[in-house]
Amino acid sequence: MAAPSVFAAVVFLALFPALKHLNKSYAALGTLAEFVSWVLGLAIPTTGGGAPVLVYLSDQYMTAATAAQHTAFATAAEVFIAGNNITYAAGILAPVGILIVSLVMFKGVFPKGIAKEGQMAIFPE
Repeated sequence: MAAPSVFAAVVFLALFPALKHLNKSYAALGTLAEFVSWVLGLAIPTTGGGAPVLVYLSDQYMTAATAAQHTAFATAAEVFIAGNNITYAAGILAPVGILIVSLVMFKGVFPKGIAKEGQMAIFPE
């Protein structure tokens, strides 16, 4: 998964110099959104195997004898769920970056089909 995202990061970093003469702010914002999404995707680990962990925590919760143990297992489950949801929030940045950059591309010398493909990836007809 890291290799394709490296190519996307390089493309977005290369698009900024090509688009900054059209609208420096939006070109920077789109590039930054895509790049931050890529960095967060690498920085935030996810297990992808949420169900077995949550089943284990649920079993431990059911066998817990004290309220403190119940709280500890419930908190562990909430932390695990929240940690896996952070990646989804970071994943929203990539399409936003693509949309912003493609809107800037419409003003430039890029063929309209290339900019339209970026938008179609986000808003299919």
